[in-house]
Amino acid sequence: MKRQRHGLLLTLAIGMLLVIALTATGCNGKPYSVSGRVTVKGTDVGVANATVACGMHTVLTDSSGYWRITDIHGPTAISVAKEGWKFEPASIRVFGDTTDADFQAIELDYRGLCSDSSQWYYDVEVTSTEQPDMSGWIALCVTSVEQEARRTLFHMSWETGSDMVQDSLRDLAARFPGAKAASEGYDYFIARQGIAYYLLPDRGSTPIFMLSRPLYEGAAYTDIVVEVPFEFIARSKEEVTVPAGTFSTWYCTNSLTDDDMTYLVSAWFAPYVGPVKYMIEMTDTSGSGAHGCIAVTLRSYSE
Repeated sequence: MKRQRHGLLLTLAIGMLLVIALTATGCNGKPYSVSGRVTVKGTDVGVANATVACGMHTVLTDSSGYWRITDIHGPTAISVAKEGWKFEPASIRVFGDTTDADFQAIELDYRGLCSDSSQWYYDVEVTSTEQPDMSGWIALCVTSVEQEARRTLFHMSWETGSDMVQDSLRDLAARFPGAKAASEGYDYFIARQGIAYYLLPDRGSTPIFMLSRPLYEGAAYTDIVVEVPFEFIARSKEEVTVPAGTFSTWYCTNSLTDDDMTYLVSAWFAPYVGPVKYMIEMTDTSGSGAHGCIAVTLRSYSE
């Protein structure tokens, strides 16, 4: 009886090894090929020059979005990548010859304005030599999207929590004529026209240039996170980690003086997300030695 049991276990083990061996070399032990197409989601428009990866193999899609990879050994996963796009599904598992490994592509917005529900949630820390440290939050979201003849208009909503942080932002905004009146919340607009973005405090106001995509060293960039539309210059690429994750960003800075205060403003802009970190350092130049800092870091972003 013991010998029969041992023989049965040996037979099962050999069978499992055969299955593993067949799986590892393809269904028939021979190399195989996989092909498919990448199209814009919901259309028949192909996405050209997307990188299709399959193990050690990579290939670019042609002008119509088609691709093919040969000489594949064993089961593997297919994925697609292209800057400024995301793909569905994230990957496709293949085990043998396949001709329909198709992906759908969704183009991302350079400023992160992907839909009428895009949202950014920021943590705010305020430090000062003149008062206790404070913390709060800022929430930005797209509430609606309008397609006009020459531009796309994003209706933005701004909201903040913590009365003490709100007071600090009110003091800051009061020094800049271009800032909105400080309140618990307000609305504004971002207009996208071609490769350029513009800030509009009100629908009928004169557009304020924000940026042209893509940013590059020395490019101008303006954004609004803490009620004041600061202007920056893109200085260098920098990887930065915030509560929402680690991002490849453009580090942008500028400095300005208003009466007896000097401001060093910095922003870390992540393409296809938006500003992920924002810092305003304020120094009193009248001789008091007072210093303060408002640090804003992205906690979450949803497309």
